Amino acid sequence: MGTSAGIYEPMIKVVAADPCPVLLRGVREIITRDGGMTCVGELLDLAPLLEALALRVPDVLIIEPSIQGATDRGLLRDLGRWYPSMAILVFSSEDQEWAMTQALRAGVRGYLLKNAAPEELLEGIRSVAAGRKYISIKTDDDVSVTTSGVALSEVVLSKREAVVLQQLGKGYNVSEIARALGLSMKTVSTYRSRLCRKLELRNTASLIRYALKAGLA
Repeated sequence: MGTSAGIYEPMIKVVAADPCPVLLRGVREIITRDGGMTCVGELLDLAPLLEALALRVPDVLIIEPSIQGATDRGLLRDLGRWYPSMAILVFSSEDQEWAMTQALRAGVRGYLLKNAAPEELLEGIRSVAAGRKYISIKTDDDVSVTTSGVALSEVVLSKREAVVLQQLGKGYNVSEIARALGLSMKTVSTYRSRLCRKLELRNTASLIRYALKAGLA
């Protein structure tokens, strides 16, 4: 990276915040080896992170939501509001669907598990830096959600199914979607099951990832 055909590509500036110093060192080494991005800060606690952001806003913030000093559940939403030009990539060991949907609702651009491969970390950084959303998560049965499913152009979705898929991609759960659409939770759950069958996906987490990749959310 750097230059290509005479066109300069600016380095992606990354700040990493995590309570584990060993993990931070590994993230920095992976980023440094890439050549197209640079780690401009590594913080263990929330207070120094906020001080660093006040002085220099990076292109991407990689953050563990449970970083030391983070007692407010609205931290991710606040960071997004305070620094709108900064893409937030959550780096967490939480592989539960609820953790991912909470992060999406807070406005983050990406959610990456800490057991991801180095290449996936770099892909996530590039994606969120470019304004795209990136989700990499394992389901409860420890099966990696990488199935792309059937192409959207190859299936026929009803208007309701399309709306439910879009709302799932935005991080809303079944009860919230039901309330917004004036439907019962059972009806929305039925739409969700139809979506899994039509798109050949196995669960809600894969539907969320599919919606994001399809640009629906």
